[in-house]
Amino acid sequence: MYYFDVRNYYGINHEILLLKNTTPSDIKEKYISPALAGCKLLINTANDILDYAQLQKKDKLELV
Repeated sequence: MYYFDVRNYYGINHEILLLKNTTPSDIKEKYISPALAGCKLLINTANDILDYAQLQKKDKLELV
């Protein structure tokens, strides 16, 4: 099992952006754009989880 830090997702996002700028448009539309959207979704999800954990740790948030 691999452990991924949020910084890994930013690195992957950056590499996909580099590919997007150097790839022909037909490949870009088929592969790069969905990969970039998925990476952004993972980054947002990871950030939301970290925010929730931080708030819960400080006892500022309770689920009802």
